[in-house]
Amino acid sequence: DEYTTQDILDKLAYYEEHTDLSNEEILEKISILNKMLLSMVPKLDKEELQNDIKDINKTIDKILKTLKKKKSKIKTVNNFATYYLPVTLKILIKYDEVENLKLNSDNSKDFMNTVEEKIKMIKTSFRNQLENLYADDFDDVEAELNVLETMLKSDWYTDLDEFNLRGKKQ
Repeated sequence: DEYTTQDILDKLAYYEEHTDLSNEEILEKISILNKMLLSMVPKLDKEELQNDIKDINKTIDKILKTLKKKKSKIKTVNNFATYYLPVTLKILIKYDEVENLKLNSDNSKDFMNTVEEKIKMIKTSFRNQLENLYADDFDDVEAELNVLETMLKSDWYTDLDEFNLRGKKQ
C-alpha cells in the first residue's frame, strides 16, 4: 500500500481522537499503522535505516499474529499501539522531511543521526514487546518441565541428563 505523508498524519490524528477501541479495532489499528510504517521505507535514503524499519515491520507482523491467537494479550500492548507505533511514524515523517531538505547543517545531521540511533532502540523495544507476549508461556513450560522432572525422579528414572530437559548443550 502506498500512503502519503498526509494520509499517515490524518490516520494518526484519527487514532489520537478515537482511543476507546475494541480488541478488533486495536488489531486493525496496529495493522494499518504497520503498513504505513512499511510505506515509509522507499521514502528514506539511508539503506541501514530502511532495513531497521523493515525489521520493525516484521516484528510488528509477528506481534499481530500472536495477538490474533492470544486475544487476551491485546490490552497488554496498549502503550505499544497507542504511543510507540504512532510516535515512530511521526519521527520517520520528520526525518524524511529533513532528509528531503538536504540542509547538510550540523543540526540536521545531528538530528538524523539521533533518529537513526533511536530507531535501533525502537527496534529492540518492539522485539522485547513480542517476547513479553510469550513470557507467561515460558513460565508455564518451565513449570511443566519441573513437574515432569519430579515425576521422572519419583518413577526412579535417575539419568535425566539423557533427556536434556533444560535444553543444555551437550
